Amino acid sequence: MTTTDQAEKKNLETFLAEIDQELSKVRPYLGWDFKRSGLEIHHCREPVCSLFRVKTLASAEDHSNTSFIIEVLTETKEVTEVTVPNKLLTRNAPAALDIMSDKGFLPYADAKCIRQMITTWPRTGRQTLATNLGWHDRDFFVLATGEVLTAPDYRDGVVYSQKATAQASGSLEGWKQGIGRLAIGNPYLIFVCCAAFAGAILPFIPNAQSFGVHLFLGTSTGKSKLLQAAESVWPRSLTKKLKTWRSTGNALEGQMVEANNTVLCMDELPKSQRSFSLADVIYMLGNEAGKGRATKEGNATSRASWKTIMLSTGEDSMLQTLEWSGEKVRGGIEVRMLDVPIEARFGAFDCLHELPDGRTFADRIGTEANTNFGHAGPAFVSKLIKNPQVFDRMATRVSELEPELLKELGPQERVASEIPRIIRQFAVIAYAGTLATQAGVTGWKEEDILPSMQHVVRQWFAARDGAMSSDLRTVVKSIQRYVHALQSEERFPLNRAKEAKGPKVFEDENFFYFLKTPFIDAIDGVAKATACKELKEAGLLIPPKEDGDMTRISDKDRSRTYKIAKSIMDR
Repeated sequence: MTTTDQAEKKNLETFLAEIDQELSKVRPYLGWDFKRSGLEIHHCREPVCSLFRVKTLASAEDHSNTSFIIEVLTETKEVTEVTVPNKLLTRNAPAALDIMSDKGFLPYADAKCIRQMITTWPRTGRQTLATNLGWHDRDFFVLATGEVLTAPDYRDGVVYSQKATAQASGSLEGWKQGIGRLAIGNPYLIFVCCAAFAGAILPFIPNAQSFGVHLFLGTSTGKSKLLQAAESVWPRSLTKKLKTWRSTGNALEGQMVEANNTVLCMDELPKSQRSFSLADVIYMLGNEAGKGRATKEGNATSRASWKTIMLSTGEDSMLQTLEWSGEKVRGGIEVRMLDVPIEARFGAFDCLHELPDGRTFADRIGTEANTNFGHAGPAFVSKLIKNPQVFDRMATRVSELEPELLKELGPQERVASEIPRIIRQFAVIAYAGTLATQAGVTGWKEEDILPSMQHVVRQWFAARDGAMSSDLRTVVKSIQRYVHALQSEERFPLNRAKEAKGPKVFEDENFFYFLKTPFIDAIDGVAKATACKELKEAGLLIPPKEDGDMTRISDKDRSRTYKIAKSIMDR
């Protein structure tokens, strides 16, 4: 008999002994006691069901979702655990027993009889029921494998209420020697892996919200492999396929929940997206809450929530895709989703190590990511949870990294208003990678991290026209579209203003003069005060000498207009 068989036999023997000891204390049903007979429980000499025992009762930290943790004997004589909600057992006992039956439990008698056994079974202790993945304060962290990593001083048992959706493969050392070693000399590989670690520290950075990074490259070499490398940091399903943008908004919401405090990787952003609003998904990511929903009775259900980092890839930038999809690019999009172009010697890579070409290197990354995965992230969390003093220093350490990244942008007067917030997001990624490296779970050196981050920051800043804020960019693009769409009779020379009938815009050699209503139409939903402020700061709206934003057409004509420099069409 093998060691495994002995362990299973002992497990079964212990299980049977516990049932024999506890079953006699279960409240009799219709005056008759329950007894074990072989691998069944009997009542009045008739079989009631196959073997089970109630291990304990569990509930969430707020005492909701009270559930029975029940051990069930499978058809292969192994003991497994299921979680049965008390609310379901009370309202619909057959449905509750279905949860047990899914693991091999066999009910023979009336569900009421079995329900009484469950509710009156003697139990000791109580456990905490974790209803979501990721951190629960600093006490414990729930992995998608169902495993719970607890702080040394946390004494309560913890059980995850949902089915495990992920697995690990290979080993941490294998990951370090594979992905970790190959990342050295490859800024984008180090960046995406650091971003994967960053989801675990995001909850402890004040005012840090979920955000995404979209990496784009016109060729096919390496983009998806970057995502595979990032995804390999955490446990995942055994399928080798990455999640793609060819999904639904509701499915993406569920994926954000599953990626809580880890990373969400989305591949293959299409050139245009019509099945759902990309902008709405990006805002939902940053707002960290799903749609409000109601039960059949009309009662509100609790909204899904998360805190995570999304990594995305495609051939075009996210902003281009939004525009080609016909979506309005609102202010704030560029803070929630950072567009980073990939520029490297071999597709997405700069250093091929011992491999002959970029394609072979990319294939090797894919192989390594599918061989060793699911170890680095949990090992990182284990280090954090055993050293709680680290949490208190996180905000300070992130702030110390910000100047090192900000200086890559050149003169500070060119920096738009939202840049410091974006730089803080990059700094969170950099610090997560630093912490993970100090914890010994990466395979690269600490000094490899900052140059990689600085490279990515430079690429991002150069691609976005760093001098232009996202609000200004939105207004400029809207005005450009509006002017291009004007008919010839809607644009009229300023020096012939008196002859005009129903014009929308006057113009001279250097300026457009927008009447009030056409200007509001042109800025397309942006607040007028915001649009005027951004345009004035950029030197595109020329204000009058007196107070206000509107300029008279002439001394004789008292009509007022917004005087916009024609150079706006070249921005």
